[in-house]
Amino acid sequence: MKVFRLELTHLGTVHVEADSCTHGEESVCFYRAGRLLAEYVASTVKSVEATGAQPQEGLYSMLSWMENPLSVPTPGLFSNAYAHERS
Repeated sequence: MKVFRLELTHLGTVHVEADSCTHGEESVCFYRAGRLLAEYVASTVKSVEATGAQPQEGLYSMLSWMENPLSVPTPGLFSNAYAHERS
């Protein structure tokens, strides 16, 4: 497994722990154990690089969240916040 650093156009830097990464015209995909882990629309990705850092079982996701809370999607978080604003 590797740690990849993504520079996104609107969300800044995000780290992903994955086995592999593919770059297509439409998307940038990350895979772990042969399964799709994360997918980003190619136009939102400025750059992708393998960092050489050792995977820490979710540490990089947490660090990315602490740097920018919007960079790590949490199921229900945004829908609950939106529902709260609308009520």
